[in-house]
Amino acid sequence: MTAALKVTNKKGILTLSGTMTVCDAENLKATLLKALKTADQIVLDCNKLEEVDLACIQVFCSAHRTALMQEKHLGFQNELPNAFGKSAEEVGFIRSIGCSFDREHTCLWKPVNMRGTLA
Repeated sequence: MTAALKVTNKKGILTLSGTMTVCDAENLKATLLKALKTADQIVLDCNKLEEVDLACIQVFCSAHRTALMQEKHLGFQNELPNAFGKSAEEVGFIRSIGCSFDREHTCLWKPVNMRGTLA
């Protein structure tokens, strides 16, 4: 996994690439927390992700909840790569409604949000 964060005016773009497996979960968590400390809106550019497993999908979910609790925004920039979307579907993360924290209907795993809602 490689990650690059660019922040301008409290808006961050976090570009992620490579593979994300359980071995990368701790690093992904630290990267997402750092991004949330630096910006009010984090846009995830996942176009170059080749593989994402359950552990990292859970980290993305946790980061989204953290963002909501801090009244910040975290979402995908573009439609997710097929491998990422397929992994989320295979592990049962696709949702029609978000969790109880998701009062703004921005759950990462709702199909409409997986197409990229932030620019």
